[in-house]
Amino acid sequence: MNSLVSYDNAVKTIKTAILQGQYEAAKDVNRVQLVLYFAIGKYLSQHTRNRSWREGALVVISDMYGNATISSLWE
Repeated sequence: MNSLVSYDNAVKTIKTAILQGQYEAAKDVNRVQLVLYFAIGKYLSQHTRNRSWREGALVVISDMYGNATISSLWE
């Protein structure tokens, strides 16, 4: 019976470690994505504000990238 209790504790410990690792990985991914999206937004903002791009540039970029969701915002 002691070995069953020991296995049960091992399973709980392993499960907790896996869940904690998954949580930490998800936090890191979210942080990296946020930094990436902020940098992309800053880049796009700088180019649209200094008028180096003509009107509709974001739609063209979106279409070239293959993401129709941005284009659909202005339709």
